[in-house]
Amino acid sequence: MHHACLYHDGIGRDALKSDLAALIAAFPDIRFTADVVVATESQAVVRRTGRGSNDGEFQGQALTGKSVEFFGTNVYWFACSEIVEAWSQPNYLGLLLQLGLIPVVQPVIYGTPEP
Repeated sequence: MHHACLYHDGIGRDALKSDLAALIAAFPDIRFTADVVVATESQAVVRRTGRGSNDGEFQGQALTGKSVEFFGTNVYWFACSEIVEAWSQPNYLGLLLQLGLIPVVQPVIYGTPEP
């Protein structure tokens, strides 16, 4: 089972391949680096950074041509030397902000700060 966050949860390799294919279609030059990896016999956690250019449709939105850099965390559970469950949690808000798909909200400060 892969809990994908950006895409639908799926079961099996084909579901994961489908999610990755959609991500690669949206960001054809995407590259990930593993910044931190912590593992035991039955679990692994990866803190990663993704970089790429939005040169294809992403989540139903037209391409923006913008370059992005976003981080995320993946958690994996193993049994019999295979991944049996995975959770992916990207910084989706940061990604959408970089793509210009949601507006940046500026804080409003009322009054004058006391000296």
